[in-house]
Amino acid sequence: MRTVHNGITQIGRPIPCDIDYQLSCPVDEGLRGVWYLRTWLEQLVTEDAFLRRFDPAAVRRLLAAVCPEEHRELLVNLYEPVAAAALGLTLTEGPLDGLSQTQAGWAHLTDLLETPDLEKRRQTLEQAGERLARRLELGPQGTACLLECARGLLPRIGAVLETGNSWQGVFPILD
Repeated sequence: MRTVHNGITQIGRPIPCDIDYQLSCPVDEGLRGVWYLRTWLEQLVTEDAFLRRFDPAAVRRLLAAVCPEEHRELLVNLYEPVAAAALGLTLTEGPLDGLSQTQAGWAHLTDLLETPDLEKRRQTLEQAGERLARRLELGPQGTACLLECARGLLPRIGAVLETGNSWQGVFPILD
């Protein structure tokens, strides 16, 4: 059995494909072979393009703060901590260059996000994601990934607000 997709002929058997690096915005696991690989690479390029908008030294400091040694030794996603920090700074209107929140920023985040209305909290995060995407001139795929990351922060934000713990694990202050 042969099938043709976009001019590529495939013999009717699945081509196994597994990639260890976990993307922030995962690829549909229903895709197989070259389609999976192509989509995975497109998403990797999207996440990498976002990361390249920031100073590499600031990214390294941030990664060292949120996952000491692990970002060098383990296969952890690099996009998500940077996106979270940038979203927090966008919410507080802080400068993106150092990717570091401030004590005043933490107080502002608490004021902004402390609503019991989870839908309003989600909207606040998504609006920050849209502002950040425009500021960084992200395309549609980059914007979609950033908004997915913003929504993924909701449980962590809820945990900080419910327990009164520090924002350090979500929107860190870097030394």
